[in-house]
Amino acid sequence: MKASKAPEAGVKAVMTTIWGDEGNECDIYSAIPGMLYHAEHAYTRQDEVNTTLLRKKFDGITGGDFDDYVYASKLEYV
Repeated sequence: MKASKAPEAGVKAVMTTIWGDEGNECDIYSAIPGMLYHAEHAYTRQDEVNTTLLRKKFDGITGGDFDDYVYASKLEYV
């Protein structure tokens, strides 16, 4: 996202995707933190996202806890 925001890059659009297969083995809700992070980049000119604000927005939008969602993703790395 940092590179896409550089004026000299000439990027007009970026996209976030979530991939699954026909069995949809991916928990789509696990992608919410990443999607919000992507959106925060889209709405700021700064190189970095304010993570304190990101956590508060996540908690307010989903009613969940950002850190719990991210921690749960560590289950894949045994």
